[in-house]
Amino acid sequence: MNCKKCGSNIEENQNFCTNCGANLKNCCFTKKMNKKYIFVIAISIILLFVLLGFILQKKNLEDITQGTYKSITPIETAQIENLSTTELLNIAIKQDKDLSGIINKLSLQNADMLFETFYNNLSILVGSMHVDDLEVELQSNGFYKLTPETEIIGYEVNDWTGIWINHKYLNNKYSKYLSAKWQKFLKLTAKNLIYDVNVPYSINLKDLVRDIKSWQKFISEYPDFSQINIAQKAVQDETKRVLWNEYMFIDTDDGSMGKDYRQGYEEYLKKINKDCDEYKVVKQCYETLKNNNFKENSKYYEILYNFTGEEFFNERYIAFLDTEYAQEKTKAIENYENLNFDKENFIKIYKKAKEYADLHIEDKDESGAYLYACANCYNGLVREYFEKNDKEALRVYDIIDNYCFAVNQQASMADVRNCFSEKLNNTVGN
Repeated sequence: MNCKKCGSNIEENQNFCTNCGANLKNCCFTKKMNKKYIFVIAISIILLFVLLGFILQKKNLEDITQGTYKSITPIETAQIENLSTTELLNIAIKQDKDLSGIINKLSLQNADMLFETFYNNLSILVGSMHVDDLEVELQSNGFYKLTPETEIIGYEVNDWTGIWINHKYLNNKYSKYLSAKWQKFLKLTAKNLIYDVNVPYSINLKDLVRDIKSWQKFISEYPDFSQINIAQKAVQDETKRVLWNEYMFIDTDDGSMGKDYRQGYEEYLKKINKDCDEYKVVKQCYETLKNNNFKENSKYYEILYNFTGEEFFNERYIAFLDTEYAQEKTKAIENYENLNFDKENFIKIYKKAKEYADLHIEDKDESGAYLYACANCYNGLVREYFEKNDKEALRVYDIIDNYCFAVNQQASMADVRNCFSEKLNNTVGN
């Protein structure tokens, strides 16, 4: 073998080199020790860097929650109630900028948390903005340019005015950094027809039904999602579009519902979950329309009013009720004219009603209260008499009485009485 230091030939069991005097035993040991020492140092440096990275990441997250990104903390309405629309818009733009600068560095959980705060803030800010206060500039292409310019909101200042969150922008910019539930939510809101100003009101109902089905699936998968109320409202708003829009009954010669809209109803009833409340409303409307040759009627608008609470549908309900009642009343009175009329019984009924009013109304000069009491008792007695003696007259009476209650919110006794034949009026007097 050779000396590791000078290369001279040596015996295998020598402790020292005869040429240079090197300690042959300690030489190998030292080399081994040097390798182990280097390995330990390398591992220590690696661990140090890992620890330093963890500390920096933790510090980064602490900065977010403790001050560096103060703008992305929950906003209360009271904080912004005196701010102008432009000031509100600037807050939204700043939060968008702050969020986009940090979200790609966060864990999925922290990204969700921070984005949710941002989204809630954006909802409050947009809800407090007024389209008339937006600073816009009309461009040569006919579109308006917003100042300050941003894509974070959508707005319209022409035929339909309003401001809304631009969900397409949020989906394109932030979805990839968020969890599956937020990704699905943003994807749905981005394509959802109620959020797209460019989609006309008379939209393809099959697309609408598919959209509703997607929302229902989302609600089923994520019932505890923080924005579940928006998903539920989307289902209700889009169901309302299936139920009614201004073009439904004007495209046909006889005023019945257009073929495309009938198919929209049928598509909905075929594809949508039968257990949901909206399904029951759509089915009620469809059956009501079908029973009336797919023409508008009071029952249809009554269902719509009860579902939406919108006064427009209540007004339509009253208008159609009035028309239907007028037709039914004419038939009823014609039938009643042919019935036997017992003059003496009605005189007795009227006298009983007058006695009731005399007994219960002390001040006869208060003619309104006196006449109301008299008429109220009279009508009750008339109905009681009809129940016992004249079923056809009872049917006529109820038609008139129910109409008066629906229209006036109380049974107008004079109207009910006057709707019967002149013979009845002449018998009992005024």
